[in-house]
Formats: sequence, C-alpha cells, structure tokens
Amino acid sequence: MSLYLSFFTFPLLIKFINNNNLKKYLRLLLLFFFILIIGFRHEVGGDFYTYARGARLGNYYTAIDDTIISIIYHISYIYLKMGIYGFQLICSIIFFISLHKFLSNLKEYELGFIIFVPIGIVIGSMGFIAQALALSFGLLAINAIIKKKYYFYFLFVTLSALSHIAGAFFLIFLLAIYELNFKNIKIYSFVLIISLFIYLLNMDRLNDTFYWYLGSGKHFSSSGALPRYILSLITSLIFLFYLRKKIKNKIQKNIYTIYSIVTLILLPLISSSSSFVDRINLFIIPLQAFVLTSLVYEINQYNIKKFIYSITVFSYSFIMLIWFIYGTHAKYWSPYELFPLQWCMSPVLGEKYCDYFNYDNQKYFWDENERAHKLRVSNQ
Repeated sequence: MSLYLSFFTFPLLIKFINNNNLKKYLRLLLLFFFILIIGFRHEVGGDFYTYARGARLGNYYTAIDDTIISIIYHISYIYLKMGIYGFQLICSIIFFISLHKFLSNLKEYELGFIIFVPIGIVIGSMGFIAQALALSFGLLAINAIIKKKYYFYFLFVTLSALSHIAGAFFLIFLLAIYELNFKNIKIYSFVLIISLFIYLLNMDRLNDTFYWYLGSGKHFSSSGALPRYILSLITSLIFLFYLRKKIKNKIQKNIYTIYSIVTLILLPLISSSSSFVDRINLFIIPLQAFVLTSLVYEINQYNIKKFIYSITVFSYSFIMLIWFIYGTHAKYWSPYELFPLQWCMSPVLGEKYCDYFNYDNQKYFWDENERAHKLRVSNQ
C-alpha cells in the first residue's frame, strides 16, 4: 500500500520545486519511475493473467480492435524476447508519453498527474491495459485537435479504436470541429460509413459487449463506479457553470463542453449500468484534470486556491484508499511484486517464471499458476 500512496507523494514534492529546469528534469524522472513500476510489475493487476494468456496461446487477435495489442505482443515476444514484461513496458511507455504531452498543456502539471493516479494509472494502466492504451491515443487526439492538427487527430483516434473498440469514443470530438449541419454532411457521412464498416468487422464482439453491459444479459456491477463517476459529474458542472465562459480557445471550449454533456447523459445509467459507466468514465478523466487544474489557476485568492488544491489531492487519495480497502479486485494489486531477472537465472528458485517469456501453447502452465495465484491471494 505504501508504494501506491507514494504515487501521490512524488508529484507533490516536485510541485514545491521552484527551479523550472530542475522541475522539468524531475518530471521526466517521475515518468521513468512509473514506466518501470508499471512495466515490470509481476502478477499485479486484475488482467495480468488475461494478457499473459493471450500472448502464450499466440491467438490473441480475434477482432480489428486487437490490432495494436497484437502488434505489441509480437514485438515483445518475437523481437525483444521480453515476454509479458516487454508488452507491459511498451504499453506503459506509450501511456506515460501521452500523459506527459497532455499534462504539459494544463495549468498545473503535478495536480493533473495526481488526478490521473487512482483511475487512470492504478486501475487503468495496471488493470485495463487495452482501454488504457486507447486512452493514451485519445489524449494525443485531444492535443492534436486543440492545435488544429486534424490529420493527426484522425490518426490517433484510429489508433485508439484499434487498441480497444471503446477508443471510438474520441470520434465524438468531431463535433468540436465541425458543427452538425448540412454544410458538413459529407464529413459526417464519411465517418458514418467508416463506423458502419468497423461495426461489420467487429459485429459479434460489439453485439456481445452491448448484450453484457447494456442489454438483457447485463450482470456486471461496479460497486465503486458511483464515487468515481461523482468526480466527473462535479467537474462537468464546474466547467459548464463557471469555467466555460473563461475559455478563449473555441475548440478547447467545445471539447470540454462535449465531455460535460456526455457526463450528464451518463447520470441515469449509473444505477442500472454501473460497469458501462465505469468503463466510459476512464475516458472522462481528461475532463477532471483540465477542469480542476484550470480552477486552481483561475482562483486569485491564495487561501482559496490552496484549499481547492488540498481538497483535490485528498479526494483522489481517498478514492484510491477506499478502493484498496473495499474494491472487489483490489486484492490483485497487493502485494506489489517487481519482476527480477534472477527469477529466471536462479537454480534455487526454479525456471517457472521464465515461462512468461514464451510464446507457446502450454495449457497446463496456466492451470497450475492460476491456482497458485488464487491461493496466494486467498492467504493474504
């Protein structure tokens, strides 16, 4: 637990550095630390075995939105010979480079980083790797659209959707560029045709997703979805009723207006489709980061500014602490283990950990180790 709490401490320490050059260096050092911690985690995170199994069976690619994940698998296992750890490392590098570029455009870098910690970093990039990868390219897409680099926006949205189908969410920001009217009918018709084409390629998976999360087969429930969603709801209201009129960049204003409206639309679903809302909420964290860092920047009175900063840090720390105590799957994050190379080289510890570097179908290995993993968790 102390390691995860340090995720808040390090950005706060950097915040109080006055030397800008030193601060830039420490930010890069912070990113490097997180890349290693998340990239080389061993049997940590709810989906560790899911992604490791996908590589071991060599048949992960089942739909078009598996494309980026499958490419990263191939690079790590076939070319780099780093197995699941190389896969995690590459995904981690992409995530934190994207996050760094996004945060660099905010008013408060360190506060923005802290806002991403509980949901974006701990739960997202350490648990839902494909969704976090989609968010990574989504952050780059937001940056591109604000800078009016529309070709890069379409490129990053495409990469996001090829990482996880939910990445198509970022197509909604077309409305920030082109108004929905007859003048832009060609653009929206083209996007509609492409979307239909992607749906036909992914029809079975998308129908299953709708069935399990929103349809009659719905049975997933996220007990922590409500407090995580409330953060998005509060920031959407702050933006709409206070910050929106202060934003001069029209596209930026449109992006976060759309974000806020989407957040409000999700409100009726929080009780009936909490897992669906929780998954979408991962993509709404940029709204939280933008609004709260902008709010702190806009406040001129030092005491109020300090209070808002403090309450923000406390709220996100509290959200993560509550999740670790009561979260159904939080047990898969503790104790944290870092992959040491000697586990493969030591004659005492054996060779079973080397199997995470293989790209072969060995079903017995998974049965044995999944049982061992469950036993380790149950004994904690």
